[in-house]
Amino acid sequence: VQGTYTGWPDGPLGIGNRQSDKKDTTFRGGALRRDLIDWFAPGKKYRTNMFVASSFRRAAAEKFECRAGASVDKDPVRWVFKFEHERCLHVNFLRPGAESTCTNELEFLLTPGSVL
Repeated sequence: VQGTYTGWPDGPLGIGNRQSDKKDTTFRGGALRRDLIDWFAPGKKYRTNMFVASSFRRAAAEKFECRAGASVDKDPVRWVFKFEHERCLHVNFLRPGAESTCTNELEFLLTPGSVL
């Protein structure tokens, strides 16, 4: 029996709302200004001041990377979020077609103040 969470990224073998590309992991695509790249160093933690959506699927993140594209001052980027298995209390699972208008996307919405 899988955990009590309605939706959790349980990896390719997850069932229904628990199926994801990688276990305990979500993805977010976008763009990052080049002058901020050094600030986002591996291992450095920061608090977000806004809601942050992330998808159970890499392909959803890739769409946002492509949409953001490269420009004179920014580059496409993919953030990868790794969670302790079913121990994260600061995310909301958005059910497709219910809380989310995306009927085919499984996503976590991290709350403002989340430490990344």
